[in-house]
Amino acid sequence: MKRRLDRWLQRAAASARWLWARWRSRRVRRKTGHRVNEYINRIVSDAIQFNEIPSPTPKEQRRVQFITRRLGDFGLSDIDCDEQGNVVVLLPASKPTDRSVLLFANIDNDRYSPLESLVKLTRLRACGKGLADNSLGTAALLVLAEYLLKNGLQYEKNILILFTSLRSSGAGFEALEHFLRRWQGGISAAVFLCGIGLGLIGANPLGACQLTVSVKTEDRPASSGSGVGSAVSVLSNIAFQLGSIQWDEKNRTVLNVAKLVAGIGHGYFPAEGFMELEIYSGEMSALEMSRNAVCATIQKIAKDTGAAIQIVTDSFLPVGNAESNRFLTEALRKVHGQLGIRTRPVSTPDKTALLNAHGIPAVTVGLTSGKKSFREEYVDLPPLETGFQQLILLLERIAGPARIQAS
Repeated sequence: MKRRLDRWLQRAAASARWLWARWRSRRVRRKTGHRVNEYINRIVSDAIQFNEIPSPTPKEQRRVQFITRRLGDFGLSDIDCDEQGNVVVLLPASKPTDRSVLLFANIDNDRYSPLESLVKLTRLRACGKGLADNSLGTAALLVLAEYLLKNGLQYEKNILILFTSLRSSGAGFEALEHFLRRWQGGISAAVFLCGIGLGLIGANPLGACQLTVSVKTEDRPASSGSGVGSAVSVLSNIAFQLGSIQWDEKNRTVLNVAKLVAGIGHGYFPAEGFMELEIYSGEMSALEMSRNAVCATIQKIAKDTGAAIQIVTDSFLPVGNAESNRFLTEALRKVHGQLGIRTRPVSTPDKTALLNAHGIPAVTVGLTSGKKSFREEYVDLPPLETGFQQLILLLERIAGPARIQAS
């Protein structure tokens, strides 16, 4: 009886959320004048198809092919694909200008799984690894280009659309940096499209250093000892010692053990394993000093235990420039107020810092709510129309009033 009641309550709650979302989308359309509901299903469809394409691959060729094919479907022929796998489209302003607003999305998926990236779709959610961070943002950028073209919308500044890989090789984010070196025009502002995080606005930006620590110890039967000297014990020792360090006086530097994997299961001695670490800080000098301290601590543990330990820097993300980005975050706040989106300031590392390093103001825009965890990743579908409207209204504020191109 209780189980039946729980199921009934869950169905009632889902129906209430769906009705609320429909009422809210009608209200948003009345307030903004933009009718985008017909495009939302296309965003979901493109995200599902894109999410199921294997990644990472060299230059993400199959994903690039999907993007260029979709751009061609709605009449774009002037598409630039460079040797790093970037796909670039320029939508001209209403009058000739060399100033552009850059919109970009990440096309790779380091969480891809042949099974877990297959998307399960319900009326309220789409579930699948890769959707929340990458695929939904890429699909929304594709459909935004379609929306602007089909409605003949032009702004005072060019709209520069970039599909790029934000996978780091340790030395840097090669694909994005290659594009920024090649681009000849001026970029007034940049917007990074992300699947989840609707309402979030970056405040007090942090830099981040990501490290992978690989451990190998002497192999032996699982039954021959208590586990001392295993990869598990070495990695646990590293995590414990690093966790007890105070990195700076202001406590603005934080170390996070993002992932720890060792062994293959019952009956086998865990002789190999790895750990992914992140260091966050609001100051570049503290970030670099903390990285050096982490490496020195791990090397001492390697010497004490006799384990073979390798440290690789996966990425180094600079601290963003909050003052440079202020006019964008204020514009986004006003759009949130116009659409009834609850604004939530967050202090976190942000890929837009890569643009700040080149003197370009930038902001991240989340399109909907959702969740990304070890066991599941999903995006909520009802808020997606509001999230897409948010993007269009933000463009009007930072690229100039939209004008309809005469056909």
